[in-house]
Amino acid sequence: MFGLIPSLYSSDIKRWFRDKEKSLTLREGYEDYCWSSGGAEALATICKHVAKSKKREINVYLPGYFCGQSLRYLRSLPVKLCFYPLDSALLPDYAKIKASHKDFSVDIFVHVHYFGSAAGQQTSRNLANDLNATLIEDCAHVISPYALTDWKGDYLVFSPHKHFPLPKIALVISKSSLGITEPQNAGIFPVFWFLKQIFKKVRYARSPTQWGKVWAEKSEVLKFIDTNLLTQKVTSNYLCDFKNSADQRSWNTTALLNHFSLISGWRPLQELKKITSPYLVGMLCESEEIAKRRFNIINEKSQFVMQWPDLPFEIKNTNVEDESCLLVDRTLFFFNHQQIDTDCLLDEIVKLTKHKEF
Repeated sequence: MFGLIPSLYSSDIKRWFRDKEKSLTLREGYEDYCWSSGGAEALATICKHVAKSKKREINVYLPGYFCGQSLRYLRSLPVKLCFYPLDSALLPDYAKIKASHKDFSVDIFVHVHYFGSAAGQQTSRNLANDLNATLIEDCAHVISPYALTDWKGDYLVFSPHKHFPLPKIALVISKSSLGITEPQNAGIFPVFWFLKQIFKKVRYARSPTQWGKVWAEKSEVLKFIDTNLLTQKVTSNYLCDFKNSADQRSWNTTALLNHFSLISGWRPLQELKKITSPYLVGMLCESEEIAKRRFNIINEKSQFVMQWPDLPFEIKNTNVEDESCLLVDRTLFFFNHQQIDTDCLLDEIVKLTKHKEF
């Protein structure tokens, strides 16, 4: 199994109908949580809540290296999107953020934990305090709220469906009441998701993999959609039982890096050994030419790697465009999750990296 995310197996189906629910417990300092139909919806819901409390348009600061499609609901709200640069460790460039604050105040500051690397949140907390801003920690690439203890954000946003065989779902943990007043209901059982999982096993269709940047500019009206109660229960259980999955992801990463370190022309995008559970294994190539060539060689028969999915069209002609485009053009991301057969994956990767033009 070499797909981006885990698939539904028989052992996973048992979780839906046999396992007892493991209740979520909140860390000290956090008092509320809710479920959302996805990370983009969750981010927009928080921003909508803050804008309503301030009774004006608010400035939301995000890294330029961000998924453009994840902003589709924000684009329909009374917010101004402001983009900040990152340093070599994919952490906010705080000096430049403070400089830009002179032109646009910071109402919401979004700190992204890229690919599971939870770092820098205390510095972002300090910045948010200095600027009287709300801090959101984007934890979509972090496997579980319990994988770490040092959370600092006013809001934490997790995307469990990126790590476990689940329909699209997000978890928002808050230091105070979330203030969601939209009508809530139990949601519908994810029948179509189950059928899709079965269909994928019966008939596997390989998606075309083409090299190149994608710019996203879609805008969509935010609608609160509650999630199914059974889905919430199963998701809670996965989040509580994350340890074995996290260990397997770390094992996969070590095995891949042991081989990749023997090949010149690229290096790990991050210090992966410091990440509890790497979401993806990113390799930064020395040039776009190398990245494109290796992308096409590796994906010739089956997809093993991907690029960053898309960028916000709003960063075009800004001071963060070049940095974000460079990361997209030069980084290859290898799939990494607990269902991957590491030995089989390595056998395939070794064959591909022996290609004479690699």
